[in-house]
Amino acid sequence: MKDFITYKNFRFIGLLVMICLLSACKRDVALSVPKPNLEPLYGTWQWVMSSGGFTGALITPASAGYSYAMQFDNQGGFTEIKNGKSIDKIYYVLTKDSTYRPQEPGYYIQFILHGSKKNDTYNSKQYLSFISQDTLLMAQMVDDGYVSIYVRK
Repeated sequence: MKDFITYKNFRFIGLLVMICLLSACKRDVALSVPKPNLEPLYGTWQWVMSSGGFTGALITPASAGYSYAMQFDNQGGFTEIKNGKSIDKIYYVLTKDSTYRPQEPGYYIQFILHGSKKNDTYNSKQYLSFISQDTLLMAQMVDDGYVSIYVRK
């Protein structure tokens, strides 16, 4: 009987330690989609310009030689549109974090691949900000990343 009590206590202590360790881990809080406060994101956004990179270049559809748009749905679907044609459909995850702006937590987006690499991160986390109701700013969260401006289509 003594061995049973020891084993039972060991399991209980192990469970408590595991709960403490898991609760101490810091992780981004994924926002479920749809979220009422993110409804302004849903729809089609036309690319206006991007600036950044090592040289700080300014790129527009005219200088790049193509048009680009992106479409977000309220189920986590994201469609890329180049020159009016759908080129890819992937998924996105929204998180709220204060890494980029500690004084004001913001929304971040990560794109997820589909098919054989499902749940792999497609690119770096990007910061989202609504400049106005019809203007969206997206900033890559990497050194020398690009900041892009989109308008609602």
